[in-house]
Amino acid sequence: MKSRLAILAAVVLLAGTIVVPRAFAVYQQNQAPAGTPTPADENFVQQMFDQHLSWVDSAEKSGQLTPEQAQSWRQHLDSMRDFHTKYGMGMMGGNFSGFCHDENTGPDSST
Repeated sequence: MKSRLAILAAVVLLAGTIVVPRAFAVYQQNQAPAGTPTPADENFVQQMFDQHLSWVDSAEKSGQLTPEQAQSWRQHLDSMRDFHTKYGMGMMGGNFSGFCHDENTGPDSST
């Protein structure tokens, strides 16, 4: 009886050592690389910069900004929108998932 239980335990352990790593490998293959902005991130970036551009328009209309200053702000916001659309939001160009140093945007990357 004990030998059957020992053989069953060995089979279960062996199966576990094969199945579990493969399950995690499949999960990781289906994930986007770290630092890749999600659609929710891109939607947030779009909404945020739309709000900023609205502020620039209203500040220009009320005289708080000159037309030249407003144009400068629009150019700056457009370049920042492009950057954050490409690299996501967060520290050092990371995204909302908490990845601030990865193979694409880390301090040692060539990009």
